[in-house]
Parts: sequence; C-alpha cells; structure tokens
Amino acid sequence: MDALEDFHLTFIGANYFERFRRRYQPPSPFKRTYLPSVRRLQVELSVSGYDYPCSKNLLQILFASLFFPGTTDLSLVLNGIIYAGVEDVSLDAEMMLLFQHFDMFSRVERFRLKAINSQSSSKSSFSVSIPFWTLPNLKELSLCCNIRLIPRNDFAGKYASPALQMLIIESTEVGLRALGPFVKSVIKRQEEDGRWGSSHELVIINADTLHYIHQMVTKRCTTKTFAGDAAIRWCTNGVPEIPAFDETGDSCIIS
Repeated sequence: MDALEDFHLTFIGANYFERFRRRYQPPSPFKRTYLPSVRRLQVELSVSGYDYPCSKNLLQILFASLFFPGTTDLSLVLNGIIYAGVEDVSLDAEMMLLFQHFDMFSRVERFRLKAINSQSSSKSSFSVSIPFWTLPNLKELSLCCNIRLIPRNDFAGKYASPALQMLIIESTEVGLRALGPFVKSVIKRQEEDGRWGSSHELVIINADTLHYIHQMVTKRCTTKTFAGDAAIRWCTNGVPEIPAFDETGDSCIIS
C-alpha cells in the first residue's frame, strides 16, 4: 500500500441492497486497516439523507475500520433526493459515518463537501454539521451544493477552531444567501481568535446549475474573491454580496 496516494471510494445501489433486508446479516467488524500513504481521499455516497439501515450499518462498520493518518485532501460527495413536499433533509448521519474517530483525519488541510439533490428545488435544503473538531489542521474548507445548504458548527464553544486560510462556497444565488450566516459565523470566530488576516480569502462562486445524477453541470458561473477585512464585511446584516453574471460565462462540469 506504500504507493497508494489517491483513493476514491463510491457506494451506490442502496435501494437494491435494501430489497434483501429480511435476509441481511450484519457483518462482523472488519480488521482495523491503516492506509498511511493515501494523500487524497474522495468518498461518494448515494441516496443520502434517508434511512437505509442495512446500507448504513455496513458503511458504519467499514469506515470504523479504516484510518487515513497521512491524508491531506479530503472530499465528501453526498448524492441525495429531496422528494416533493419535503423542505429539509439532514445529512448528519452520512457525515458521521465518515468521521467516527476523533483523530481519523488529523492531518487533513483541505476538506470539500459537495451535496447534490438530484431533484433540484429552490424551496428545499440540506442541513449538516461540519465536524471542525476532527480537523485540527484544516486550512481550506469548500462547500458546494445545487440547492440551499444549511451547515452548522455544533461544538463551536467546546473545541478550538482550525486556522482557516481559505473558505470557498459554490452554489446558486439562493444557495449562497442561505450560506451567508454560516460563513459570517466562521469568519467571525477566526477573527476573534486572531486567525484571520489580509492574506486569508473567501471565494464566492455563483453557479447557475443544471442537475444530473451524481454531478452538477453549470450553465454559467462567476467568481469573486474577498480577502482579509473584505471577507469579514461580505455578509453584512445577513445580506451577502453575490457576484453577478456577465455574458461570457462558459458551461463546465463541477467535479
């Protein structure tokens, strides 16, 4: 395993797996496995936000056995479906499947969370707790969603916050406005701890998206960077500044 630096784990087919629930036998705990050479880890889970007990039980046992002490880049992709009439779906269960151990990702410097609703709706939202307490060396946080994403920092008062150098948020205009309060609280905490200076950046990506299974495709996007004090002022009175589109935006796949 010494040469394995990139590890991409995708779990799909929860609906198929649940059909055999009556015959399902929970597996025994797996042997603890350390993968110290992995530098870049991507985990992708499909049908997030709903109760698939057999699938989640298997994933819980799997991730409980895996340790990545050398990983510096971590990406978590959660593909979910918010059905008509449902306003909010929590992704906390999926997040905690991955972050089961306090020191599991102690060297991670860049963490990207991408949440995709395959039935996009401006009235729906995902909510999730960001596990800052398990990422003590985090320098760059990236949040990407094609609908409203409502992150939380549930343990802000109990653990020291990581010294972020860059915060990237990527969403539709509605999604960016929903992220405003979280961004403001994170940067305010950084400022209070003396960890936000002129070289630190907030990157805002306004993406006009289409949605397909397992990916987001932008029709156009525009980016604006706010450094230092400008980032602190970005969300004033709860009304964030959203970069406007021009006529030259190119289509691209958000991977």
